[in-house]
Amino acid sequence: MSCTNDCSFASDSWGRGPHCTAFTLTKEERVLSPRVQVAHDYANQAGGAERVAASMARHYGHRLWVSVYEPTRTSDLFDGLRVDTSWVNRFRPLRHSRALLSPFLPLVVSLSRISGTGVLVASSSGWAHGLRWPGIKIVYCHNPGRWLYQIDDYFSSWPRSARTALHTLMSPLRRLDRRWARTADHYVANSTSVAQRIRDAYGIEATVIHPPVLVAKAAPATERVDGMFLTVARSRGYKGTGTIVEAFAGAPDLSLVIVGSYDGDTPANVKKAGRVSDERLSELYRSASGLIAIGREDFGLTPIEAHAHGCPVLALRAGGYLDTVIDGVNGQLIGEATPELLVAAIRGWQTTRWDQDEIEQTAERFSEETFLRKMDDLIESVAADHRR
Repeated sequence: MSCTNDCSFASDSWGRGPHCTAFTLTKEERVLSPRVQVAHDYANQAGGAERVAASMARHYGHRLWVSVYEPTRTSDLFDGLRVDTSWVNRFRPLRHSRALLSPFLPLVVSLSRISGTGVLVASSSGWAHGLRWPGIKIVYCHNPGRWLYQIDDYFSSWPRSARTALHTLMSPLRRLDRRWARTADHYVANSTSVAQRIRDAYGIEATVIHPPVLVAKAAPATERVDGMFLTVARSRGYKGTGTIVEAFAGAPDLSLVIVGSYDGDTPANVKKAGRVSDERLSELYRSASGLIAIGREDFGLTPIEAHAHGCPVLALRAGGYLDTVIDGVNGQLIGEATPELLVAAIRGWQTTRWDQDEIEQTAERFSEETFLRKMDDLIESVAADHRR
């Protein structure tokens, strides 16, 4: 590989110096070894999509492009990676607030062009799939933008009239989003549910590759606390945290620990733990009677994390949970999430005997090694098709 600029910088693992923006590959390199770069929407939170992007970036050269990066909000998730950002990263308020950042993202993506060649894997939950790229572009889609295609769920706390208006106001963005989707050479969905949403939104058939479980099982086995349950969520309406809190308010003999952000009021038997380390989360999975997950999730990593610790899951019979929760084996699926039905399910839960070893085995399908191997195979296949 040779640089087409007269650079005085030492080359990095991508074959260019810190500010070099142009290089060429020999014909043999293009055919035999497709270079892979990874991009993601933003790195100002440590959610499931960000964990997947970090995993791929470490595997494909320790480099990641994002619109903004705020390390104070991502724990150690991106440590050891070279994180490249867009021009909006210089504005601190935009790094700290997705609400402020969102209006700028269509412009940021439209103007951004990552230099390089080979393969770009765009880890996208609404934006990165629009990045311009001269080579092969593979989109790993966590979900088509919820604010465009699932407005009633995403803005569930808004009045119906406001949501109706949003459907109309978002039409230009949906047209842009569909144009972006057609620039991809191949789409990958993180679940069968998301594959259907991609089909509905874009008319594109996606390959399903489930994301990996990345929480280490650091905690030793402990006795589970009878009647103590766990939920890992954010305050957004589609996560369903408010419904879970309401259910426990009517069952004072049970207790709930909320990991993550939740701004609502809670009764005495509900504890808000906030953001916790992976080690602390591992301890909670080991000690809880079960994880409750009723959000309208695209895939949902937390049930698999719980299963890896032998913790059963009470989940909504919808979305990504259909790929991960096996009724009666590693958890229970419920058809509707209301406070009354949740309490009834939990009461029945307390009489069920769960096999922790069997639950842990069901999580092995979602190892990081399996995920990266499938991504490697897919990239090689797409590159071969592109050459033909």
